Amino acid sequence: MGKLRKNKVFIFFIVCFFLVASLTLYIWLLNKKVKRTFSTIEIGNEIFPKNPVLNAPVPYLDILEQINLNEYTNISQVSHSVYSGTGLMLTDQNNVFVSWLPESELIYKKGVKVKSLGDVLDLWSFEDLDNDNNKELTAQFAFAGTASVHPFYLYSYQNGEFKLLLKLSEARSSTQVIDLDNDGTKEIVYKYALSGSGNRERETLRWKDIWRLESGKAVKVNNQFSAEYKELIPIYDEALTTEENKDFYQFDYPVYRCLKEKAELNISGQFADAEDCRETYNDKYK
Repeated sequence: MGKLRKNKVFIFFIVCFFLVASLTLYIWLLNKKVKRTFSTIEIGNEIFPKNPVLNAPVPYLDILEQINLNEYTNISQVSHSVYSGTGLMLTDQNNVFVSWLPESELIYKKGVKVKSLGDVLDLWSFEDLDNDNNKELTAQFAFAGTASVHPFYLYSYQNGEFKLLLKLSEARSSTQVIDLDNDGTKEIVYKYALSGSGNRERETLRWKDIWRLESGKAVKVNNQFSAEYKELIPIYDEALTTEENKDFYQFDYPVYRCLKEKAELNISGQFADAEDCRETYNDKYK
């Protein structure tokens, strides 16, 4: 009888041990998966991050804006509380890090920004651009500096995954997502300069490309919108005929003539972009 009682006590302690061990392991795994603590820093009288990313791959990440993806997940624009830079990631409804969007991660090395989509986010939207019942994410960012570089990113979202379809990054650039011909499909009008090295180049070496989604791919459709290129002709004509600082403009006469020719081709319905003109400009420095 005494031996049986000892066995029951032994079994009781063994069961308790395994219960405590299992609970301890569960708590450890939970904390390992979701870190509810995060690094903070005081700047002036404020503490950052104000809206922190939990379990963040980089410390001091702050959520600035969010777009709801579904009942479980948000698309989050994040920035660093200490250094410049912004990126896009997926977070759950508790602001726990899930994953970066393709090519959108923030990377720093010893306080130096190695990779970033931009210094700030200009605009973004999550909508169906091409009426295929799947939404696309568009986002334009900005880098500080006189070149006025505003990178643009286009992502598709299908079967629970984001895919980068288009990345544009040029000087003195701006993007407009608009239905130019009122056919229910939105075009992406990307205006830019071939060079950001000087104010004259930024203002006169102007071009635009018009993109549209076709069969899941971003393609240029410049020649389908002739009116968009008619407005460029006066810029080139003025640069080619101005007497003020004429010697300065003459340096790029071949580039202006090239751009004008390409614009006229699009006006006539023949496709053209400015890549040949870019080569003409770059050839000056070879």
